[in-house]
Amino acid sequence: MLHKAVAEVAEQLGLADRGTAVSVDARLYKLLLYEQGGHFSAHQDTEKERGMIGTLVVQLPCAQGHTGGSLTVRHRGKSHTHEFAHVS
Repeated sequence: MLHKAVAEVAEQLGLADRGTAVSVDARLYKLLLYEQGGHFSAHQDTEKERGMIGTLVVQLPCAQGHTGGSLTVRHRGKSHTHEFAHVS
């Protein structure tokens, strides 16, 4: 499932592997767990590996479920907020 999501994002970004030397994959760097009400401050991620093009955020389901939560991404003057509460 993760492989499919990465392939979709690569295609949407125009980076899909179409017989070229370009390939996109996801590698685990860090697992962050937040308690209820937890958050992290706005920041700019730094390159962790040579050739890194972005950060993949995966919202895992909770055994008891959850409500609320959002992620805002800003880039080049544009902003997009993903509301996790609206995803089933």
